[in-house]
Amino acid sequence: MNIGIDIRVLARGARTGVEEYAINLLSELLPLNKGVNYKLFYNAFRKAELNYPWLSLDNVHLKDSRIPNRFFFAVARYLNAPKIDKLLGGIDVYFNPHFFVAPVSRGCRKVITFHDLSFEHYPEFFSKRKRLWQNFLMNAKREAEKADKIIAVSKSTKADLVNLYGVDERKIEVIYSGVSERFREMSNVEKLERIKKKYNLPDKFILYFGTIEPRKNIVGIIKAFELLKKDKSLKLVIAGTKGWLYKDIFKAAQNSKYSQDIFFTGFVEDADKPFLYNLAELFVYPSFFEGFGFPPLEAMACGLPVIVSCNSSLPEVVGKAALMVDPANIDELAWAMEIALNDQELRKRIIAAGLEQAKKFSWRECAEKTMAVLGKTGAAPVAGAAPIRSKMAIDARFYGPKQKGLGRYVQKLVENLEREDVINKYFVFLRRENWDEYYPKNPNFKKVLADCRWYGFKEQFLMPWKIWREKADLTHYPHFNVPIFAPKPFVVTIHDLILKRFPTRRASTLGFFSYWFKNFAYHFVISLALRRAKKIIAISNYTKKDILKYFKVSPEKIEVVYEGGVIQTGAAPESGGLPPNIQSPSNIPNPYLLYVGNAYPHKNLERLILAFAKIKHSDLRLVLVGEMDYFYQRLQKEFSHVQGLVFTDFVSDSDLEVLYRGASLYVFPSLCEGFGLPPLEAMSYGLPVVSSNATCLPEILGDAAVYFNSENIDEMAEKIKEVLDNEALRKDLILKGYKRVKKYDWIKMARETMRVYGDFVV
Repeated sequence: MNIGIDIRVLARGARTGVEEYAINLLSELLPLNKGVNYKLFYNAFRKAELNYPWLSLDNVHLKDSRIPNRFFFAVARYLNAPKIDKLLGGIDVYFNPHFFVAPVSRGCRKVITFHDLSFEHYPEFFSKRKRLWQNFLMNAKREAEKADKIIAVSKSTKADLVNLYGVDERKIEVIYSGVSERFREMSNVEKLERIKKKYNLPDKFILYFGTIEPRKNIVGIIKAFELLKKDKSLKLVIAGTKGWLYKDIFKAAQNSKYSQDIFFTGFVEDADKPFLYNLAELFVYPSFFEGFGFPPLEAMACGLPVIVSCNSSLPEVVGKAALMVDPANIDELAWAMEIALNDQELRKRIIAAGLEQAKKFSWRECAEKTMAVLGKTGAAPVAGAAPIRSKMAIDARFYGPKQKGLGRYVQKLVENLEREDVINKYFVFLRRENWDEYYPKNPNFKKVLADCRWYGFKEQFLMPWKIWREKADLTHYPHFNVPIFAPKPFVVTIHDLILKRFPTRRASTLGFFSYWFKNFAYHFVISLALRRAKKIIAISNYTKKDILKYFKVSPEKIEVVYEGGVIQTGAAPESGGLPPNIQSPSNIPNPYLLYVGNAYPHKNLERLILAFAKIKHSDLRLVLVGEMDYFYQRLQKEFSHVQGLVFTDFVSDSDLEVLYRGASLYVFPSLCEGFGLPPLEAMSYGLPVVSSNATCLPEILGDAAVYFNSENIDEMAEKIKEVLDNEALRKDLILKGYKRVKKYDWIKMARETMRVYGDFVV
């Protein structure tokens, strides 16, 4: 396979984020597969000094052009020439790490990386010359339209491409950049001191690192520093080279009453960057707009607490490992800087969370995913690609967050099977209602419309016919509602047997006869499904024991496959629990206990409310998060006399995150669970958890929770009060919670599910 790569960004000599991306990506990408022939191209009036080890690889060939740069761009933009694939002697796919205009022949496929569309959002932050260049010689929108595939460095950039340019989201692949291994905590005092003298750095300073331009909000940093300045020894260091419209920034520093405490380093050599991070007390990056954001991750990897703005890609990249502020709110930025400098407990948490967050971004992984995109897009298949072995069907009618826990399970299963399985073909059956929520990224995955509701008469006939028509070798039903005429073989996932354990009309709004008919149908359908299934997936050992207790099933037929531990969007954090916004949008004052979920009788909220009423904390509140359906309305009416009880109704994901971060404690009083995802999610936000000891919960939560008897109201109140009042216990639970969450991973779930499939397909 012949891959052409545009390296014009490296011929410019600068080392901004785009150059950083190209250098680090190519250093990992080019050695990956010696069977791939790489043809690199750049254009510059003078020969560029390119001293990169990967240029000497046997499968790497460099072609340069001496055409003046502006002339080359103008001809390429308006005459669609020269064809770069022809200049390179023929290629299958052309990869451009930036959206420079690149004419290619009709048969040559094109992949482009888009870093950001900041020039669309904030044209005023760019010089007139730069805006003219963008409008007349670059034309990002046209390049996006022409590309066969687009790599976006963040979900934020992907959203911009869809919303601003109308790009079909199915041709956009989000691939995160990495963090170089040279960014780490340094202990060599001699080297640190040498760098300190080299750049004339003060003893104690706040650091900004990046291009000096208006978009980075450096004037805002200076103003916040002025508000913060109480410690005479504290300085502000602004490191980086001059960018567009930098003069106003230098003017703001000169006019500051603390101008003598503001230092500009100028250009910093690449090898010296990690040392600057290690010498600083705090890193601030309140940029107005970013496509990815290398500096915050580099600072985290060096063990530095970080403050970023709460917009564009930054929340997605830093996760819960940084303080986030409104970049336009100087008071908020100053206050965040003050607490990050002076609250030692918070500093420790930020640093620990940052070190973990930085580990998630790997250039090796970025290169492997980029190679996968190039291989799929190119005219020739990737060497070693396996042929299709089997046809799999997944009943994904529950797909998406609207169906709560079950919908999340189906969504994460499909998403991670796409990532992991490149051998088998999958038919993903969806309803019209959730049809647009899923777009396959793997070419072996195909959507099939099966517009019938679950638990109904229609699904008994339509689903079997749809599956038979696709000639599936194996079907996976992610819930017990397997059609009675379902073709074999199939696998079924059982989440819990709550309806078996709690057959009560209090859990239903149906009338007497309707309820008992529904209950009979449930028992008939689940019994038939378990008997006919080739394999049963239980999401916990407790669920497996329940199945064996209530049904005549062989233990060898049941496989336990745990779910993942975190369901929020974005780069899922593995540790943190740090408030990204220092001002909560919620009107709920601290302190408060938190419960998130539905109010079905088995959730045991009546006893939780009675236990809460026994706790003698006059300012304590109990916040119950869930849609105000029949069950919540019944609770609200029954306990209207209880002071401090808050019913939120449905809340958005962003507000839910704020509620998690602001809570003092998470309480989970359930009488019966199949897995117990909400307390795990609470742990991922740094919340101590108090849980009932019922069913699977001790198995899932381990030693990371304090337990109580779910039917003992006094014990429940006692344990809640104990964790509220014991600071050492709280800290211990938080640390254990972070570790516990790491045990559960959606990718691991997909791999183990594939192993179950593998027993029955060729």
